[in-house]
Amino acid sequence: MTNSGVTVLSPPDSVRSIEDKDFDFSGLWFPDEAKFPSENFKTKVSFFKATFNGIANFSSASFENADFREAIFFKEAYFDHTTFNATVLFSGPKFKAKADFSKATFKKDAPVFFNSASFKEADFREAVFDSLADFANSKFSLALFDKTSFNAQSVFSGAIFTNEANFPRTTFTKESEFQNAQFRAEANFSSATFETADFRKTVFQKKADFNHVTFGTDAGFSYTTFGAEAVFRSANFKTQAYFSQVTFSAKVDFSYASFEDFIKFSGDKSKQVLDGQLALDFQHARIANPDHVSFTSLTLRPNWFVNLDIRRLCFTDVNWYYSINQEIQELKRKNISSPHLLLAVVCRQLAVNAEENHRYEEASKFRYWSMELLREVRWRDFVFWDDFRKKLSRRYQLIPKNGFVTKFRRDWLYWLYWAASGYGERIFRAFSVLIGIWLLFAWLYTQVGFTKENTKLMSESAAITEIDEVGKPMRFTRALIYSLGVMTLQKPEPRPLTTAAQTLVTLETVLGPLQVALLALAIRRKFMR
Repeated sequence: MTNSGVTVLSPPDSVRSIEDKDFDFSGLWFPDEAKFPSENFKTKVSFFKATFNGIANFSSASFENADFREAIFFKEAYFDHTTFNATVLFSGPKFKAKADFSKATFKKDAPVFFNSASFKEADFREAVFDSLADFANSKFSLALFDKTSFNAQSVFSGAIFTNEANFPRTTFTKESEFQNAQFRAEANFSSATFETADFRKTVFQKKADFNHVTFGTDAGFSYTTFGAEAVFRSANFKTQAYFSQVTFSAKVDFSYASFEDFIKFSGDKSKQVLDGQLALDFQHARIANPDHVSFTSLTLRPNWFVNLDIRRLCFTDVNWYYSINQEIQELKRKNISSPHLLLAVVCRQLAVNAEENHRYEEASKFRYWSMELLREVRWRDFVFWDDFRKKLSRRYQLIPKNGFVTKFRRDWLYWLYWAASGYGERIFRAFSVLIGIWLLFAWLYTQVGFTKENTKLMSESAAITEIDEVGKPMRFTRALIYSLGVMTLQKPEPRPLTTAAQTLVTLETVLGPLQVALLALAIRRKFMR
């Protein structure tokens, strides 16, 4: 039959063609349901440019070699439980309703080409691909690949997923290519397994879920764009992972992830991979080789690394976005207990990392921030239980195991250390206090008395020296020189006479050299180890 120049094949005709072993249905139009359930196509069958106006039922069929290029399916197409034994061509077909390939099997010698295909609803749940699966440049409205097994190379390069893309518990045994793909809705790869995952230049406009995913040989996310939340919680990176010049736009979760070898986060001067506005979480991540984890040309925040040992990570050309109040608020939003103490741990570890890599000025800043946070702890009079103390002592080596008190007390020496030199880290403060000591004592010396010798002739042959027991204060210019001499332990003249003068000289003899030592310490920490 013909209809407007198109050959129409009615069901009786289709049955007769099968019986005659004529499997060439190229360009035919099936006006009603096309029924081929459990059919065994032992030779090549062609539905090239065929049009299925009704349901196409190939459930449990068997194909040796199938050609469905540019076919159009207006109703549901059922290929569930179908077996493909040789090359399968689905290049450029249009599935305008559900395409059901659930539990279909593509044998080892049956590479399948779905490149440039268009799916309204693609159901490949629990399908098995033992040969190449090519979905390059295909368009999916809804993609269901739950528990699908890709035992050979899988290609989704340039594919577009307009609605949900579901790949949970999917296995990619060989190379899987998603470069330049676009996920315009949520992408779910939770608990999937990848041998080699290539997501270069992929765009995730919504949430990307890689929770509990295992990455084998290589995980490539270079130039990838994450427009919403990216979840790698409990993911396992067995070898190499690259996040070079990635764009993260929202929360990034690497908590409890496992990094067994190399992982690299890098940007450049014109584009940051990680910026300080993000909410990134590396809590409790497990790093087998800390020397193999690197952050290059990025903007980072200390609160991202809470509950992670970062002393041996590699930080190169990193800009630290930092405000104590903002960091504490961010930790509180994550519902992290004891944020001041845990952030102090991070800063102390960053100081160790910076000093070991000869970034002494950066190390000085982190030491200061750590001490400031501990001062906040003292100020707030926080209480810490003994088991929590032991855990921190053992893991971070910040708080000594012995001599720890469960309740921090306000320690005036600690506060003086902060005020005098910024914990030995602030050169300008230490120098300013030193100048202040010098000027203060110089002024005080103008208020107290020093010895003054008066010689009075009692006779021509004898002279008696009378000591003035009150003394006179110094002039300020003289007092400045005198104070400098006392500060530098020169023991200048005259000697102090009154108790007040003696007390001031003794006090400056202690405070002056001590402040000089604090200034020297600040200079040393800033510029040398």
